Amino acid sequence: MNLFVFPLFLNWVFFLPDMGIAVKFHYRGRFVRDWVICYNGVKETLIEDLDPDRWSFFEITGILETDLLVKKPYRLWWMLDEEVSFRVIKDDAAAEVVKHYALKKTLVLIFLLNIMWMKVVL
Repeated sequence: MNLFVFPLFLNWVFFLPDMGIAVKFHYRGRFVRDWVICYNGVKETLIEDLDPDRWSFFEITGILETDLLVKKPYRLWWMLDEEVSFRVIKDDAAAEVVKHYALKKTLVLIFLLNIMWMKVVL
């Protein structure tokens, strides 16, 4: 009887849950100042099961340019779903912080502002 239980136990121990990250991209919009600064976006896309080992600043820009068909020049900001403060994504260090929160299964929002539309509407 122990022979049948032991292999089942081994399968249970070595089962690894899905470790992909999910990020929601907001694009084709601009920042607007009301009581606080908010983003009025035209499009939003949730992308799930991204490989955290490949996550970097260039992976983010690759997703934007190939999957979402966004053209340069643009700047990126991010925030957590439950927060109100925007943070800049300008290099791999910022992308690592985004990955840290996304691995905790917290929804991370990434906002894109085309430099041509850089003016903040007051």
